[in-house]
Amino acid sequence: MNLNDANGLTVVMGVGGAGTRMLELAAATQSAVASTRWIAVNTDQASMNQVRLPHLLIGASGQPAVCAANGREAALHSAIDIAGALQGARRLLVLAGLGGGMGSGATPEIARMAMEMGIDVTVGVGMPGKWEGPQRHAQACAGLSALQGLGCKVEVAHFDELSAEMPNSTTLDEYSAELTKVLLEKTIA
Repeated sequence: MNLNDANGLTVVMGVGGAGTRMLELAAATQSAVASTRWIAVNTDQASMNQVRLPHLLIGASGQPAVCAANGREAALHSAIDIAGALQGARRLLVLAGLGGGMGSGATPEIARMAMEMGIDVTVGVGMPGKWEGPQRHAQACAGLSALQGLGCKVEVAHFDELSAEMPNSTTLDEYSAELTKVLLEKTIA
């Protein structure tokens, strides 16, 4: 996917907490791209208050705890808002971390909605490290399987592979930056 393509708008969405961090890092390195709309998507109002990019708060009004635990339901509930954010786009790049509720649940739904709108979809996802436990790994695998079943382009970066290449003193922010760099190299031509 080429963000500098003059033949239409590219929307780059960061979904969930990890996806939003990746989006902010990506926007900082790709800021000169004129035909790109950057959008953070989450159910958590407090985290969205910290985002300096345009954002879309999704989920059922008055039920944030339910929606935060189930990103798929939040995306389905907010389908009209998501479609509005995608309006006019020719391409969509979704960045997300899998393993939690938002990335694993909402990302496949957002990708499906975009594909139904005729938008070319590429997804870049980070898989959780073993230290995050078997439940997060299972959720990540389910989310990845759902994405792969859609037929869109899916690029994956594995936290454990990155951590094996980095010093033990590496911070979580540094891992996030490296994960974002790897995913951007895989998804942006």
